[in-house]
Parts: sequence; structure tokens; C-alpha cells
Amino acid sequence: MGNRFGFAVIATDAWQKGSRATGYSYLYDPGYADYYKQMEVWAKAYDATIYLSKEYRDYVWGEEHGIGRSVIIANGAAEDEFLNPPSLDIRKKLGIRKNAFLILHVGSHTNVKGHREAMGIFKAAELRNAVLLIVGNEPSYGGCIRRCLRHKRRYNYNPLRLLDRNKIVVTELSRPETLAAYAAADLFLFPSQIECSPIVIFEAMASKTPFLATKVGNVAELARFGSGELMAGTEDENCFTHADIEAAAKQLKALALDKAKLIKMAQNGFEAWHSRFTWEEVANQYEQLYESL
Repeated sequence: MGNRFGFAVIATDAWQKGSRATGYSYLYDPGYADYYKQMEVWAKAYDATIYLSKEYRDYVWGEEHGIGRSVIIANGAAEDEFLNPPSLDIRKKLGIRKNAFLILHVGSHTNVKGHREAMGIFKAAELRNAVLLIVGNEPSYGGCIRRCLRHKRRYNYNPLRLLDRNKIVVTELSRPETLAAYAAADLFLFPSQIECSPIVIFEAMASKTPFLATKVGNVAELARFGSGELMAGTEDENCFTHADIEAAAKQLKALALDKAKLIKMAQNGFEAWHSRFTWEEVANQYEQLYESL
């Protein structure tokens, strides 16, 4: 190309303890101080910097340090995946009763996606005839999969399950099966510790699944569409969020009992996604940026 052309996508990779983080997740970690100090220099060489929202630490940091032209292009979810009902009955495949209240969590077993917290919230909520379905792959370094399986077995084998008929399912699903799980779920539970702009929340909205999530990344922005609720939590010294298990359990129980509210949130989320956050709309915004440069 004759002219200098470039753009900085905000999903800058940082590696720690075998995990890949995006959106400057380790901005407050002293171990990455030199990395971000260097980034003050080279990030200014680009013609534009793409952020997924204005409501995360990456955008704030970029504005504070004068990092080039700021452009907001959100994440999204695909119309071809979520506008057509899946033919697969995931409840039947996984042995989940048709009338059970199905709570879904989707996230790799990286130790920071909130699997332990989700199971704690589910247990403390003391629901009846409910299933927590955790869908996620096992990272190459092991992550939290073994711990999750132990917690699942301990919970499911408790004699109390004969009374409340609850169950935890921990599994890895194919993409079509995961889409079927979204379609079948009554609520998306996501007490993650760190995010930038979690695609799983966009997918929950696209599947008409209301969510209950920690205030991580730009989840608060998405909740303002009336598509879900934020759970209480506290931040540690590196700004990782830790859910308040007991408070979240009360929220979960209240939502499970309020069918009208769930239906309204589901519709709100779907409408917001379809009008703003399809990959088709996102692609158009990228194309417009390319042309402007």
C-alpha cells in the first residue's frame, strides 16, 4: 500500500498464569506496569483505536493518555444463529425435565469466569425443580474443570436433591448444542470476575434469555436496555470482581419467581440486540471505518 494505514484493535493480548486477557484486563497488575508504559508510545502510532464500549478501563486509559482516534464498535451475535429456532432438544439430550427452571452459564474453565460463584449462588438460592447448566471447554492448562466436577458431584449426590429436585450439569457442548442451550434456558447466570465486553451476554440477549451478571466490562451498559440485572460484588486490588453470593442468591430466587419480569427482560434484550448488536451491523461499522481511513 502506498499510504501508511493501520488501526489498533482494543483486544490487545496480555498473558498471565496461562490465561489470555483482552481489553487491558491486567491494567492494574504491577506485573504489567512496564507493558502498559510501553503501550503509551506505540499505540499512538496507529490511525484509530477501536474500543468495544466507553464503559471499560481500556477506553478510559486511552483517553487519559491521548491514544489516537477513538472509535466505538461493539461486540455482537449472529442473526443466522439466533433468528432460527434450533431443531435440537437440549433438555432431552441432557436429561433435564421440561418444566425445570433452567439456568445457563457459558464460559471456559479459566478460573475467572465465575463457575465456583455460579454454583454457590445456585446452592444458596434454594430453588426447587431447577437446573444449573455450565457449558465450557477445558483449557490446555487444566483450569477449574476438576474442581467444578467435584462440586457438581457433591451437590447432586446430596440426599436433599430428592426433595428439591435440583441438579447441576457441567459439560462441554458443540456450537449447535450450545445454541440450543441458549434457546432452552430461562436465565443466564454470569458471575465472572473479569471481562471486557462478554459476547455471551450478547448471545443471551439474542436468544431472549435474561441475565443476572456481575458488573464487569460493559455489562452495566447492556443491562440498561432492561435485558438483565447486575449482582452485587467487590473488587480486589487488581480490580477483579467477586460476586456477593448471598445477595446474588436472593436476586436469583426473586427472578425465578417473577415470570412476567423474565419475559419482559427477554424481549428487551432481544430488541436491543437486533437493532444494534448483530454481527452484520458490526461489520458495517468496521467497513465504514476502513473507508474513512
